[in-house]
Amino acid sequence: MQMKPGRKPLSKDVERRGKRLARIVKAERNKKGLSQQELADRSKVAYATLRRIESAETLDAGFFTVADIALALGLKLEDLAGRPKPA
Repeated sequence: MQMKPGRKPLSKDVERRGKRLARIVKAERNKKGLSQQELADRSKVAYATLRRIESAETLDAGFFTVADIALALGLKLEDLAGRPKPA
C-alpha cells in the first residue's frame, strides 16, 4: 500500500484494528446477504469508501463512518471498534 505524500505511517495498532474492521464488516455484510452497494446505501457511506474499508486499503476509517456502518449492520460500535470490551 502506497502512502499519500505528507502522511505519517500508521502505527501497528491502527493497522491491526483497520484489518480487523475490514474482516468484521465483510463477514457481517455477507452474513446478512448484502452487497457492498446495498450496505453503502443503507449506511449512507460512499460505495468507494466502504470498498476501501473492506479491502483494508483504508485502515483508519473515521468515527462517524464506522458508526454509520455499525448501525446499518445492526451492530454496536464496540463490535467494530477493535478494542476489547471492559470486564
